[in-house]
Amino acid sequence: MTNLPRGNAVGTAFSGTYLLKDGKITACECRMNECSRWSVSRGDTFTFTETDGALHVLLHSITNTMGAMDQMFDGGINRGGDFRVGSTYTRQDGAFYGLLSGTMVPGVSADVESRTTAKGQVVGEDFDCDLALNATLSYLSSP
Repeated sequence: MTNLPRGNAVGTAFSGTYLLKDGKITACECRMNECSRWSVSRGDTFTFTETDGALHVLLHSITNTMGAMDQMFDGGINRGGDFRVGSTYTRQDGAFYGLLSGTMVPGVSADVESRTTAKGQVVGEDFDCDLALNATLSYLSSP
């Protein structure tokens, strides 16, 4: 999911690092392997970098239990804090496609909905799954 438009926010007010405090998988469908293998990684960090409505998000997984690596998302954010960013992450043994959307209160928190498709090998196991989750992020620091 790439080429999402920038939003109408001005400046860099929405930039900062946020911690995944809580979350829940709200839907899962696996065509290969099992949904029970997926979980929410509390403690992951999201670094939001905003420049005049363009939003870049770096998701850093601390758990790495499912072979997760840093994933980059690009898109936009509006003045009211609503955002949408997408990612296409490919590697030799598979691909991850993601869409993050939600609302951010700068320097406080973000409510995020994530939709991900994972295809290929994850820690030596074959997967083909669609996942949806809701998460609450809390502010950690400015960039």
